Amino acid sequence: MKNLKLMGFLMLFASSLLFIQCTSDPIAGPQGIAGENGNDGSDGVDGNTACLQCHGQEAGSISSTIDLANAEYSVSGHATGVAYLRGTSAGCAECHSQEGYVQNITGQTVTGTAFPQPIGCKTCHDIHDPEKIEQGSTDFNLRNVAGTTLKISGILGTDITIDYGNTSNACITCHQPRKISNKDMTKPLLADLDQDAPYTLWSHFGPHYGSQATVFEGIQGEEIGGAIAYPTAGQSPHRTTASCVGCHMGETDKGTGGHSWITNKKTCNTCHEDKATTFFDEPMAELTTLLVEQGVLTGELNDEGDMEYHLNEIEMTVLQARAAWNWEMLHVDGSHGVHNPAYTKALLGNTIDAITVQ
Repeated sequence: MKNLKLMGFLMLFASSLLFIQCTSDPIAGPQGIAGENGNDGSDGVDGNTACLQCHGQEAGSISSTIDLANAEYSVSGHATGVAYLRGTSAGCAECHSQEGYVQNITGQTVTGTAFPQPIGCKTCHDIHDPEKIEQGSTDFNLRNVAGTTLKISGILGTDITIDYGNTSNACITCHQPRKISNKDMTKPLLADLDQDAPYTLWSHFGPHYGSQATVFEGIQGEEIGGAIAYPTAGQSPHRTTASCVGCHMGETDKGTGGHSWITNKKTCNTCHEDKATTFFDEPMAELTTLLVEQGVLTGELNDEGDMEYHLNEIEMTVLQARAAWNWEMLHVDGSHGVHNPAYTKALLGNTIDAITVQ
């Protein structure tokens, strides 16, 4: 019995020692690695400032800004069609695929991709870039907002830079011509040749589908001499008082505006009343008829029953080739002359007069 009492006492004593050890301050160990210095004590950028640009709700809507942008974008020309399939080619990828565009903007070598991604949000926007977010970016992290030196500058031997001074600069990156009117992409230009000399078009003749920037600027058309004076480059009212973003990303209404890039006519009417584009449609139709009669153009019905025209790879005169360039430039611009009415009128009027058989 005494042994059992002694054993119990010893167990109780040992437990008390453990209790004292567990509740006492621990013995200090070696010093750890020093941490990084903190900031200077000033407040950082409010985390909500950058996030809410895209993830905040639009006024009067239950959707976030990014959700609405996606809905608008779904009906745009960038989101529809199969143009992105050209992204398999290194020569086309920089404007036809997300991968190629990013490579071009970031100074990498542009390569084709076996399965290219269509142009989308992350093509134009450097989404979630930590440096820009920390700076409180207010341009939705657009990858390019600087002026652009046109691709044809290297061919012409002189830099042609267009700078709208705002986020419209992002559009010029791709919406610019990539060729001049000579097949070998060198001088002399057609204007410098004998206008009656023979000339043969080729399959990729024309400024390609990006003539918007140069039409807007009022440059790079074949400025055939005639009764209508050509306006000073860069001085059209739309160039000086409007912008790509202002006209194409205005108030959304019935499938227009915003990221649809389909112009809302209400935006136009903030500056002037709605006007018909007869200054373009009628002379463009006349030029088309002349070029068809002279064998430069051929028209064919597409699957929807609409007439589509293409240039023929035939021998013609240099003057006719210049007329073909102007037709192609204004056709692929797609604005029906609205981008630059005065320049468009001069190009069409002087071209028609020059090739009309007297």
